[in-house]
Formats: sequence, structure tokens, C-alpha cells
Amino acid sequence: MNNNRFQPNRNMRFGRGPRHLFREKPKDTKGALKRLIKYLGGFKSLIISLLFVILISTASSIASPIVQSEITNAINFGNKETFIMLLYVLAVCYILNIFCSLFRGLISAYLSQRTVLKIRKELFDKIVYLPISFFDNNPHGDIMSRMTNDVDSISSTISQSVAALLSTVMIILGAITVMLLFSPLLACVALFIVGLTLVFSRFMSSKMRKYFKIQQQMLGDINSKVEESITGQKTVSAYTREEAIEKDFNETSDLLEGYAIKAQIYGGAMGPVMNVIGNFGFLLVVVFGAIFHNLEIGAGLFGPIEIGTIILFTNCSRQINRPLNEVAQLYAQIETSLAAAERVFAVMDEEVENDEGTITLDEDFEVETISFEHVYFSYVPDEPVLVDFNLEIEKGQKIALVGATGSGKTTVVNLLMRFYDIDAGSIKINGIDIRDIKKQDLRNIISIVLQDTVLFTDSIENNIKYGKTDATDDEVKESSKLANSHRFIKHLPDQYKTHLANSGYNLSQGQRQLLTIARAAITNPLILVLDEATSSVDTRTEKNIQDAMVNLMKNRTSLIIAHRLSTIRDADKIVVMEKGKVKEIGNHFELIKLQGIYYSLYQTQFSGNTI
Repeated sequence: MNNNRFQPNRNMRFGRGPRHLFREKPKDTKGALKRLIKYLGGFKSLIISLLFVILISTASSIASPIVQSEITNAINFGNKETFIMLLYVLAVCYILNIFCSLFRGLISAYLSQRTVLKIRKELFDKIVYLPISFFDNNPHGDIMSRMTNDVDSISSTISQSVAALLSTVMIILGAITVMLLFSPLLACVALFIVGLTLVFSRFMSSKMRKYFKIQQQMLGDINSKVEESITGQKTVSAYTREEAIEKDFNETSDLLEGYAIKAQIYGGAMGPVMNVIGNFGFLLVVVFGAIFHNLEIGAGLFGPIEIGTIILFTNCSRQINRPLNEVAQLYAQIETSLAAAERVFAVMDEEVENDEGTITLDEDFEVETISFEHVYFSYVPDEPVLVDFNLEIEKGQKIALVGATGSGKTTVVNLLMRFYDIDAGSIKINGIDIRDIKKQDLRNIISIVLQDTVLFTDSIENNIKYGKTDATDDEVKESSKLANSHRFIKHLPDQYKTHLANSGYNLSQGQRQLLTIARAAITNPLILVLDEATSSVDTRTEKNIQDAMVNLMKNRTSLIIAHRLSTIRDADKIVVMEKGKVKEIGNHFELIKLQGIYYSLYQTQFSGNTI
């Protein structure tokens, strides 16, 4: 992963493994703009259609002031027939403008939604294949904010700004061409105002850009806090921390408010100030037009400066200032969108999981041995989690890992699953380094049951079949019986078709855990990992889960992580870990006899009980 974009704060961690609160440093607004343009370029037919409509609209818009000037001259010279004909021409110009505006909005909506659809799909496809380390290191709420808030910001800007920008360029070029043809000197006066407008907008944009970037980052922080508060609402209520999280949220909201106000002040000032500049421009055009008319200088290809020509220039100036004002009003939104695009592209530029493995595992592959040889690993440089870790596991053995929190137990599982890669040493299955095995093949022979149950908003049947989507109904029932979940499922109104609401929160914690065991059982894994699967349930439920685990571990190589030592007494080998090192190893009775760390842990949990 590219660590230049994401700067973790090592002092803040959430849960297990390294999860850090980060704020990336936006660096490349121009690069984000180029990439957005590249996405737009993928819809050439829509772009061409939009350009065609804008071209017609521009032609009619530029023709309107010319016709109006000629109408003025016709009135001045009393030419009634020319006056009536020009009125018809002006009406046609206005009707064309109306229809072009309708089509421009329609095409812009198609262009916006198709572009954003492509971005959203690519972003989600990237997120799905990002390494576990990315999600451990970055707040989930901020990642979701990029998928929703930031992508929506891009969508709004494309639908409103692309056509406006193209139209502005065409109208300015057309109006300047007309003015140069009618009076080069008077055109220079109008162009002075255009130049003044561009200088001012450049100055304002440099001031507001940083505030819009910070605003988008703060929105991500807000989203993270909301996500954590909602998912942890029971904990918040249990510890009566409502006021504390409200205060924390309000502090972040206040910061967001401050930055948003500054951004909106600069963004909101663009339009009014440019209106002032535009009105000043009208005044200059009229004054200099009158001077040139009286002095009979400054005429262009179409003769001397008449009253109609002065009206033409005031209208052309208005034609230039109107789209510039529109763009100025949209500038704040454009800046927000570019900041959002940077955040989206920062995720899309993250490296997906590397899989340098070349070895595929046959269907009849059997796990004979698993060996950890002199393994070193750290999530953060210079903060080792595993130090010279060695472990041999034979086929069918039940291996238990015990130790204090932070001793490296879960890390062993993370490395075996290749959620992370080791820094030094090797992990081998049947003598094959797991880095040489294709990740998909490696993970297909391993099933894992976590302490935190993960179920999806779907039917019980589909949740069990998650690891084997082509499983039959009989296989689903057999795995459920093996996991002791069939008994409570058959008493549900819709049994296996029962829909799990809110990721299974309509079931008890124990029932949810039994379903995850059934999901692990249906894949018929060669290696089973149980990561504190009973730590969050009551004693009666624990017994039920233990029975299911015993059924599942039969004739399987199993790796058990447990704080409750009652769940691992019958393990073939118990590995006691401390600060990333193996301190003791043996079965229950051997370690009790040794009277070391394991003995102390056991005595603490079962003081007064007979060993």
C-alpha cells in the first residue's frame, strides 16, 4: 500500500490489529481533473451531442445581440420591413435557445450518471480487492464517505458544470470574434474587463481551494463518527456515554462548520464581485462607445460605430459575463468536486492484494503439516508483534494458542490466511511456502470462525451457503446439524428461508455464532481456525457452541485461539505466547505440571477447582 497518501496516527487504535485514524494530504488537484476528463472522454457520443447542442445554442445566443443591434438601426432609420423580418429572426433565436437548454440538461444528466456509474463500479471493485491491512488502517466510515458523499459530489458537478464550462468557452470566443469584427478598439475595452474577471477568479480560487479540501476530509471524519456511534449504540447506552459522544460529534461538526463557512464565503463572493466587475464593464463599453461614435473612430469591418453597435457591445459583454458568473457560482461546487475526486482516486490508486503465488492445489490435496519457521512480523515498523515464532502442526492436530491480549495470537491467523505477509522467515504447508500458493487456493482450504460474528442481510440459507454457493439443501441441513443450529432454525417461522434483519440482530449472539460455524462446516475445510469463538456468550450457550466445535474439528487440523482455557483442555498442543514469542508448549497436563505461565493463567480462571 502506498503510505504516502495515508498518514496513520499511531496513538489511536481501534479493535484488534492496527487500525489508525488517518487524514491523507490532498496533493494533485490537476491530476484529479485530468482523470475526470479522461472518464468523460469514455462517452464520446454524449460529448459530441452536447457540443453540437451547445454550438447551436451559442450561435443563436451570439446572433441575438447582432439582430438586436440591427433592429435598433432599423428603428433609427425607419425601415419597417427590415424591422419585422428581424423580429422573426430574433424569435427563432430565442426558441432555439429554449430547446437547446432542454436538450443540454438531458444530455448532461445522462453524461453525469453514466460517468459516475463507471467511477462507482471501479471504486467498489477496487475496495473489494484491497488488502485487509487497508481496512485495518483506515476508518470504515471515511471509506464509506468516499463511496457515497464524494461520488455524489462528483455527479452533481458533472451534471451542472461540464455543459456550463463548454458553453462559456464557446460564447466567449464567439462574442469576442463578433466584437473584433465590429470594432477592434471597443473590443479591447471589453476584453480588459474579461481579463480583470479572470485575474480575480484566479486569486479567489487559490484562496478557497484549501478550504474545500479540508471540508471534504471533515465530512469523512463526521461519517466515521456516525458509523461508529450507530454500530456501537448498545455499548454507548450501556456506559451512558451519550453526552460524551455528542460532545465529540459536536466538536467535529463545529470544525466542519468553520471550514465550510470560510469555503462558502470565498465561493459565495465570486458571483457578486464578478457582477460588479461586469456592470463596470457595461459602463466602460457605453462610455467609450459614445466617445468613439462622436469621434467617428474605432469602426470595424461592418462600418462606423452606430447606436446599434454600442447596444451590440453591451449585449455581447453581457453574453460574456453571464456564463462567467454562472461558472463563478459553480466554482465552489467544482472545488468541492475536485477535492472529492482526489479522495476517490486516492482509494482507486491503492495497490490490490499481490498474489505472486503460482502453485494451485488439487481437489484431492491433503494437509499433512503446517510449519511456522523463524517468523518475524510487525504491523508498524520497529514495533514487532511476532519474534522468531516457530510452530509445527501435524495433520488432524488441535493446536491452541493462548496468552495475554497483544501477545500475537490473532496475528498468527492473519499470517496463515495471508491477510498480511511476514517480514522474515516462512510459513509452509506440506513443505510448500504459502507465498508460493495462490491465495484463493490457500483460503479455500481454510475456514475461520471469528469472535465477532459476521452475517449478511439475507436468508439463513444463503448465509450458510456463503462459502459454497452451489451447496444443496441437504448439505445446508447437514452442516447445520453438525453446528447444532438446526434445532433452533426449524422452530423459526420460515426456517432456513428466514430473513436476517440488520445482519442477524433478530437472533441471539449464540445463534449467530452457530450459523457462522455451520457456514464454516459446509465448506468442508482442511484447516479450521477458531478465533475466540465462545468468548462473548454465556456458559450454557458456550457448551452448545463447544459441542458444535468438537463436531467440526473431528479429523481436521485445527487452530484454536482462546482466552477461556476450558475450551482447549483437550487440545493436542497448547502454545503459550508472550510478546510475540513462544514461551511454553505442550498439552494441558504437561503445562500444568510445568507450573509456568499457563499454570498461572489456569489458576486465575479456575481457582479452587480440581485440576
